[in-house]
Amino acid sequence: MNATLSQRYKARLLEMRTRLVPAVQHIEESIREDVRSAGELSNAPTHQASEDDEGVDENIALAENQETLLEEVEAALARIADGDYGRCQQCGRAISAERLGALPSTPYCVQCAPKE
Repeated sequence: MNATLSQRYKARLLEMRTRLVPAVQHIEESIREDVRSAGELSNAPTHQASEDDEGVDENIALAENQETLLEEVEAALARIADGDYGRCQQCGRAISAERLGALPSTPYCVQCAPKE
């Protein structure tokens, strides 16, 4: 991959990281608030069905997804720094520009992605 394309993908990945870091922090803070406020409602016994565990579970799932994406972005930035970006981590072939354009953090070509 030439240096110009590499820098273009790096800029996109840095932009993604800039958006993801505060989003993950916000979701994690929201989870802490939900847990904290759920414990402060009352000392009266409640039925489990009346608790709002679903909202906390959704926030946890969202946080996990955002953290996974952030890890993928960080790994892609490391591959750029190492000179391995744009090569499939499974087979070593070049990842198509179309795929990198759609998923700049992907470590796999179209053929290897389903295997992973």
